[in-house]
Amino acid sequence: VFTPNGDGDNDLFLVQGVQGASYDLKIYDRWGDKVFNSNTMGLGWNGRRDNDDGEVPDGTYFVIVTYKEFCSNDPEVTHTGHVTLLR
Repeated sequence: VFTPNGDGDNDLFLVQGVQGASYDLKIYDRWGDKVFNSNTMGLGWNGRRDNDDGEVPDGTYFVIVTYKEFCSNDPEVTHTGHVTLLR
C-alpha cells in the first residue's frame, strides 16, 4: 500500500532491490489501462496518470517490472504483482 496524499510519508511507489542494465516498470488499472510507465530505475509512481496528469482513484493496480542484469548472458527477468493506492 502507498498513500500519495502529499504528507511526505509513503507518497511514492518505488521498486527496490532491482539492479540491471535495462529496466521497465508498467502499472495498469483494473480495466487494463496503463497509468504509469518508466524506464528509469529509481523513478517512483506518485499516484497520478503518467506522474503529471490527474490523480487516479484509490484501488488496486497491477505492476509489471522487467529488467535485465548487467551481464549480457543473463536472461531478462519479469516480476508481477499489485499495489494498493489509498489517499
